[in-house]
Amino acid sequence: MSHYRPSTADVARLSDSLTDDAAALTFEPFRDESARYLEELIPKPWGHEFRVYSDDLYDVWKLCLRPGQSTSVHCHPRKETALLCLDGTARMHLLDRTVDVVAGDVSHIGKGVFHGTANVGSGPLHLVEVELPRNKFDLVRLSDRYGRRGTGYETEPGRAPVALRSGRLVARSSVRTGVALDGFSFDVRAGLDLISRPLAGLLFAVGLDIAAALQHRIEVLGPDDLTERGGHEQLYLTIVRADPTTTRTPATRTPTTRKKD
Repeated sequence: MSHYRPSTADVARLSDSLTDDAAALTFEPFRDESARYLEELIPKPWGHEFRVYSDDLYDVWKLCLRPGQSTSVHCHPRKETALLCLDGTARMHLLDRTVDVVAGDVSHIGKGVFHGTANVGSGPLHLVEVELPRNKFDLVRLSDRYGRRGTGYETEPGRAPVALRSGRLVARSSVRTGVALDGFSFDVRAGLDLISRPLAGLLFAVGLDIAAALQHRIEVLGPDDLTERGGHEQLYLTIVRADPTTTRTPATRTPTTRKKD
């Protein structure tokens, strides 16, 4: 598990970027029709991503990068991020270094830290991004191989094969559950339930604790951490490697409009 905080160079680059009117930051309008497209699959020039869980505080997205592709070098000035590697081999680019990332690694990326992720393996790179607080439009792109430098988040959705459903355990939450997508499945479970009935294939459990959210702290546990560190009353988003025979792979396409990671 690695933690990255903004450097002097990050702050200087962000300050320069925000002088550009095209890079003006906006907020995601919750429960507004104009943001409903965020419930669908979002095609990217490097692959695709889709939201798997959200509530008033937490936002969790599943990413899939094709071999040889990479995200923009970007930052999130107003939110903390945890990047979970589920499968594949990646190289994360920071302003002052590059870091190799493999399955099982968790990278905590602080507000304003510029970073980009490249798939350097021979197969798909599967990641989960946990964002706190929720705001998909909190994005500044510094550089991009696909010509998206200085632009905001995409506005052209694809169609997700499985819809987000209202969550039963967290108020005003949504979760994409009931089927495996990209080889992984997601659900919300209580800590005591996870400890007493371990999940086969569990990769990570992401804490959905309000107290942690108030501290802007993202808690990510592996299956071996639950007994020792898991809270019995706490709720977790579980990420499980699914049976390949039950997996759906979203169809992807390169977006024709790249106005707006």
